[in-house]
Amino acid sequence: MPDYDVLAALTELESPDACIRVRGLAAHLSWAHSRLSRQLGRMEQRGLITREPCERDGRGDDVLLTTSGRETVETAAPTYNSSVRDRFTARLTPQQLAALIAIERAVAKGQ
Repeated sequence: MPDYDVLAALTELESPDACIRVRGLAAHLSWAHSRLSRQLGRMEQRGLITREPCERDGRGDDVLLTTSGRETVETAAPTYNSSVRDRFTARLTPQQLAALIAIERAVAKGQ
């Protein structure tokens, strides 16, 4: 699950040069920097991501999704989405789902 969280966030947040700062990714995931750093190390060993020094300002690292990482998240997405639907949204009434959508939109506007 943590792999999927990171890979999905990378596909969602990708900049035109296909990378994102570690700090930005940690903020997006609401993870502590140390937790993300350990997770990225494991994912880098498996070839899902790479980390490179940030060329824009020389501080911090950029996280880049590899071809293998992109294939992994694309393969896992239908199963993940089905699981969320089966375990969560399918159990809500139409009114509860509408309320949840309204809450999500209100929270997103604050970002």
